[in-house]
Amino acid sequence: MNSRTEIRTLKPEQIREIYRTRMVQDFPAEELKPLSRILEALSRGGYACTGYFDGEMLLAYAFFVIAGNEYLLDYFAVSADSRGTGVGSGFLTALKGRLPQDTLVIIEVEHPAFAGGAADRQMRERRREFYLRNGCLDTGQEACVFGTEYRLLELPLCAPHTAAEVRAAYLRLYESLLPPEMFRRNIRLHG
Repeated sequence: MNSRTEIRTLKPEQIREIYRTRMVQDFPAEELKPLSRILEALSRGGYACTGYFDGEMLLAYAFFVIAGNEYLLDYFAVSADSRGTGVGSGFLTALKGRLPQDTLVIIEVEHPAFAGGAADRQMRERRREFYLRNGCLDTGQEACVFGTEYRLLELPLCAPHTAAEVRAAYLRLYESLLPPEMFRRNIRLHG
């Protein structure tokens, strides 16, 4: 990455454009929450949307559920023409320098053991390895969210958090995002 690359907070109109033109291609429809829910959470301070730019060109974007100094990476994608070029690694490095040191950043990666076949398992393992290569730590925690099994990773900005801290933060983040009954029916921690 060059000196022109930087993380910027996205404005609502940029979020709408990214959702309509990129997110619908980068994520399966069943994984996308409605844009209205993202914008509502953003307006009440429970969500943050960032872009990784080279000048004016958007290289990657990341959306986070936030509760105080706890972040859950909700969506992260690198532009198709920038994949495999170090943009994802550059974004994570820049993110570490942007957030306060006491921030807990949790990342969900789809659990390889629950893959739907060899190709799916390989893709899940590749994603997990990407985060581990870039300094993320496996917390040893697992979750089932709306029927999908995840391993929970931490992007460490200071000393790693304990399993209990990760679990408590993870639950707080989803409680801040979902109505109580939806949370109760769809969020499970184990591990």
